[in-house]
Amino acid sequence: MDSNDGILEFWENQRFWGLTWGAPLLPFDWPAWSDSQGNAVQLARPPEREGERSWFIVRTLGTDEEGWRYSTVFSKLNIPRPGGRASKRSSDYVRSRVWRKLVAETLTQPPDQELQPLNQAPWSGGVSAAAEARDAAAGAGGGGSKLAVVLCPDPTSGVHLPALATT
Repeated sequence: MDSNDGILEFWENQRFWGLTWGAPLLPFDWPAWSDSQGNAVQLARPPEREGERSWFIVRTLGTDEEGWRYSTVFSKLNIPRPGGRASKRSSDYVRSRVWRKLVAETLTQPPDQELQPLNQAPWSGGVSAAAEARDAAAGAGGGGSKLAVVLCPDPTSGVHLPALATT
C-alpha cells in the first residue's frame, strides 16, 4: 500500500489466460494486489466491492477507459513503448491498474481559534475551502467546530473523482 499525503493506492494486476483475464499465478508474476513496486498487499476486501464513493480507478492518457495498462510482463509496465500501453497487443499477457482512495481526516478546531484562509485554488470558484468551513462553523454555533479535510489530486492530472455528497 502506498500512502502519500492522505491518498492510498493499490495496484490490481491480472494475467491473460487465453480466453479471460484472471489472477496472476506464475512464479515471477506480481500478486493480484500490490503496491507500486509489485510487493503483495493484503486487502480486507477488494476496492471494487467497497462502492463508488470510497475508491476510484486512476485513468490517464496512458491507460484504456477502465484504467488498465498492458505489457508482456509486469516488470515492463512502466517502460514506454511506441503506441503506448493503453491498448492490448496480441503479445501482451499482463495488465495492471491503479486504485486510489482519498483519506479524509477530521480535525477539531478550538472555538477561540479562527481558521486561516488557504490560498485560492484555481478550480474553487473564487472561495477558499477554509473560508467556507469557517463561515459554516460560525453559522452552526456550538462549542468546537469540525472540519473534514479531503486531499484531492491535481484537476489536470486526468484523475476522475466520484461526486461527494454533503450533509
